[in-house]
Amino acid sequence: MKRTADHTVLVLVLVNAAVTFQWQKAKRLPMHQPTMIKHFTTSIKHLDEGRYYTLLTSVFSHADLGHLFANMVGLYFFGTPVCAMLGLRRFLGIYLGSGVLSSWAAVYEQKLSKRETYNLGASGAVNSVTAMTILTNPMSTLLIFGVIPLPAIVAGSLFICKDLYSWITDRRDGISHFAHLTGAVCGGAYYGYLRHAKKLIH
Repeated sequence: MKRTADHTVLVLVLVNAAVTFQWQKAKRLPMHQPTMIKHFTTSIKHLDEGRYYTLLTSVFSHADLGHLFANMVGLYFFGTPVCAMLGLRRFLGIYLGSGVLSSWAAVYEQKLSKRETYNLGASGAVNSVTAMTILTNPMSTLLIFGVIPLPAIVAGSLFICKDLYSWITDRRDGISHFAHLTGAVCGGAYYGYLRHAKKLIH
């Protein structure tokens, strides 16, 4: 199961890296940018034009290497144990499903705020498996910024509070904090469902 989890996460990382490479190429060759925006971001316009698949493809899309690195580190450290615990089918279900719902949440937030931008990134999907890992092992230690040790449940709560505060105060920092929160809620809800159904074994 561990080997399957490693391979699954590696494939996801490689797909994300491949799409991000295309973004880097598009920055050097602007003629390719419209194609990337059309097929690998999502927005109100995308959905109005019937490109619903972008709710998924945008999850594999990162505009810069820093964004990619942060999300892929999170996917590796939090996604691998969740995949080993849930199995391939359920892991992909929660990861991709949360990604799609987070993309939709970002578009819905745009609609409410009447500010249309292009959304992309795996943060919502990664937050879902991060929430599941934290809830499964709440007292395990996480190193914040690689140096500050905190119980997982405390660290997770702080990050959720940060996103919640940023969303409520409408910081307009180019980040869809509502999408981040949606991913975390999806992971928490799925964890609760599995616990209730006695399908999750610690």
